[in-house]
Amino acid sequence: MGLVDQVLVMSVNPGFGGQVFIPSSTDKIRRLAALREQRGLDFRIAVDGGIGRENIIEVAGAGAGIIIAKILLKLSGPGPGSSLPAPRF
Repeated sequence: MGLVDQVLVMSVNPGFGGQVFIPSSTDKIRRLAALREQRGLDFRIAVDGGIGRENIIEVAGAGAGIIIAKILLKLSGPGPGSSLPAPRF
C-alpha cells in the first residue's frame, strides 16, 4: 500500500449513472482508513457512486476525503454547487 497515493472505492456497480449506493462500501472505507492509520500510510480515500445528501456525511466520517457526487451537482440548481450547504464533518 505504500506505493499508492489514492484508493478509489466504487460504491455502485460500474456501468451507468443513477445507481443506489452499496451500503457495504462504508465498511470498506472504514477498513481502509484503519489500515492507513495502523501502518502510518499517507494515501487518500476516494468514493464514487450513489453519493447524496442522505449519505455524504457518513461516507466522509468513515474516512473518505475525496467524494464524487455528481447527482448533488445536478440537483443543486443553476450553477454547480450553488444551493448545496457546506458539508460539516
